[in-house]
Amino acid sequence: MLPLPMIVIWTAVTSHILSNRLQQIFENSLIIRQNRDLHRRLGVAGEIIICGHVCLVCLMPRLYIWRGVALRSEIEALPNDLKMRLYPPFIASFVWCSALLISGLIF
Repeated sequence: MLPLPMIVIWTAVTSHILSNRLQQIFENSLIIRQNRDLHRRLGVAGEIIICGHVCLVCLMPRLYIWRGVALRSEIEALPNDLKMRLYPPFIASFVWCSALLISGLIF
């Protein structure tokens, strides 16, 4: 298992590489459209937020389509190779945070 700082760096690098492409695919998405200026001002943190949102949209598409946050055509337009590069750092971050919560190191 990777140490937490390496996962954070992995997530930041992956988000920096993929954020522009994801913004092009999800240009009509409510999350991306409404918060575009805020994400640009935040720099790498904004790119991580964008990629995290897209990761959640891809993991639970029905919920986001039902709420009107994403369009089915945008989710289907996301290539599988891009999904496979996007998922691992965020899943690893979730596993680490869950382990820290369970062990009592956080809260």
